Amino acid sequence: MRGFSGSRLGILLDGQEIYGGCGARMDPPTAYVYPESFDRVTVLKGPQSVRYGAGQSAGVVLFERDFKRMTTFGIKGNASLTGGSFGRNDQMVDATVGGPMGYVRAGGTRAQSDNYKDGEGDRVHSEYLRWSSHAAIGLTPDDNTRIELSGNLSDGRAAYADRAMDGSKFKRENLSLMFERKRMGGIVDTIEGRVYYNYVDHVMDNYSLRDVPPGTKYMASNPDRKTTGGRLSTTLKPGDNWEVVVGADLRQDVHTLRGSGMRNSSDAANAAYKAAPGSRTCASHNAAFSVKEPGSSTMLIA
Repeated sequence: MRGFSGSRLGILLDGQEIYGGCGARMDPPTAYVYPESFDRVTVLKGPQSVRYGAGQSAGVVLFERDFKRMTTFGIKGNASLTGGSFGRNDQMVDATVGGPMGYVRAGGTRAQSDNYKDGEGDRVHSEYLRWSSHAAIGLTPDDNTRIELSGNLSDGRAAYADRAMDGSKFKRENLSLMFERKRMGGIVDTIEGRVYYNYVDHVMDNYSLRDVPPGTKYMASNPDRKTTGGRLSTTLKPGDNWEVVVGADLRQDVHTLRGSGMRNSSDAANAAYKAAPGSRTCASHNAAFSVKEPGSSTMLIA
């Protein structure tokens, strides 16, 4: 899977596609994934256009949060703390409060580490800080129906020992609305749909996280990426040994880039890139209608 270029390995967060902003892949989709805040990670090989969107020729990695309807009113949650050498410290908390008719879920993660030292005791430029938060409100009128509105915010920074610029911003904004109706009986077993919005704002520069030697010019690069989309699918069961998934998905993906050029100060570099208009470098639109039956290869209808 690592041998494929571009975004041919799909990364889905609770059914939503996400992409990085940097053209040099400094912020792949996994830069915005906080695994401990999810309940399950599934890796699927091969094309998965029917179930998880088109263009995933290498495979798909699914980061998912489990859900089970609460039968009585209550509160549940979990938290963890991790510590290590060189100032390593991680925190995670996730809590849900609700009852049979609905719930509210919220949580956050934070991970930080200082620069480490190599085998000779020399400091290596490598410190980082990343945080994320998520919240959701859901309605569950019965065991088989769920409607959920959710959102995520995250950001971070990372110092790189192997290049001339550091990642000073990894901001992500997300909003999603989903509907699910299961075990309906008859030939139509399940209907599910989701619409979502993902925005990634990434900044690379050579001055925020490091000392700048005299005579060095200050520079910054600011790619961003907005991905919006939706999916609707129906699972049909025409017989005991048959399951047919019929679905359609739509995705719009727009990438832009702006930068500061070479400046004489950090303030000038910041002002220059923030004032520059973003140049559109990529835009894609995808719409598909697909059908798959158990045991068959994926078939793209249109």
